[in-house]
Amino acid sequence: MRRQWKSAPLRTALTAGLAAAVIVGSAWYVASEPPRTGDGVPTYTPASADEVVERLQGHSAASKRDLRARLAASASPTQDIDTSVTLARRHYDRARSEGDPREVGLAQSALGHWRNQPDAPIPVLLMRAAIRQYQHDFAGALLDLERVVSAEPANIQAWLSKAAIQQTVGRLDDAAISCGRVVTLSNHVAGHVCLADLGSLKGDQSALDGVGRQLEGRQVAPGEQGWILTVLAEMAERLGRTDDSEKLFKRAIAADPASYQRVAYADFLLLQGRVGEVEAVLKSSPATDAVALRRAIALKRSNDPRAGAEIAALRQRFESSRNRSDSLHLREMARFALEIDSDPDAALTLAQQNWALQKEPADALLLAGAAAAAGRPQDAAPVRDFMRDPGLFDVRLNALL
Repeated sequence: MRRQWKSAPLRTALTAGLAAAVIVGSAWYVASEPPRTGDGVPTYTPASADEVVERLQGHSAASKRDLRARLAASASPTQDIDTSVTLARRHYDRARSEGDPREVGLAQSALGHWRNQPDAPIPVLLMRAAIRQYQHDFAGALLDLERVVSAEPANIQAWLSKAAIQQTVGRLDDAAISCGRVVTLSNHVAGHVCLADLGSLKGDQSALDGVGRQLEGRQVAPGEQGWILTVLAEMAERLGRTDDSEKLFKRAIAADPASYQRVAYADFLLLQGRVGEVEAVLKSSPATDAVALRRAIALKRSNDPRAGAEIAALRQRFESSRNRSDSLHLREMARFALEIDSDPDAALTLAQQNWALQKEPADALLLAGAAAAAGRPQDAAPVRDFMRDPGLFDVRLNALL
């Protein structure tokens, strides 16, 4: 969902499985709305009164009053920019960390009358681009970022955000240009990691070791270190360096035990068939769709009796997403169809819809794996074409194709 190149932790997630179990990654993993009754979705009935179906984030009465006051103030044409953007950022960060899509709606509301204005101030444009990227409005996000760099050609965050979106939609050469601007303008560590990641996507076997040497001795914050190490772990995994990948994943979690690092490592474990280790890795992570799906897959593969309740709750989330015509969960829904429902035809349809939106390695693996499982290898032709132009290297894809 969906890389985010920035000077804070990159939020991406890769999922795992080949052929019958295909990797379905997500840079932005978000939970669907909590299940509701009366909306046409069958209500899940817990097995007992003690069963926890889902945990929701609560807010105190004081915090709710404060929120209403701030949102009311943000609707004013004379609203303070810093206050509005700070409030929007707060809700946006909650949406990413807690997987609650209601928070991104509150982030939009916090921008008030600037929510859709093309001539919005630079901080608003950057925040709005992040929200639009979260919602998969990649074209809208890029348009906002173009406005930023036109007004401020040296805006590092805008160039990093452009690179993230360009990489997500498969414009790898454009992403390299954006990353290069970051290196030229500031020599920022994120620019170097971004260029190395793109190099490895093109099959540069030296990219991983090269950026590792380049980063030696550089001081970075713990969260940024966790992001860097996870990107390097993903590079190593694509290059087939499994031992190096695991070491990097473990170092990433030790540096910053955020959900992104944990989900990425859980995907690695699932790919290696080490399902018994997945639950412990995800234990402290919020119950987003990404976390719940990987936990459900691990429980099902290990024939754990808890799998049924986990799957039922997750199924209801996805049904609610379908009813809203929500495209945010296509990767996760495709993997659910493939690995939980054993329905490769449905998984292939969802994977094709997902490929029309984004073209990261996880999306390629998803489409190729679903096509193979459905006995329709010809439907993986878009992936083969993408491996030739703009060029994509991944040993896992090679194994599938």
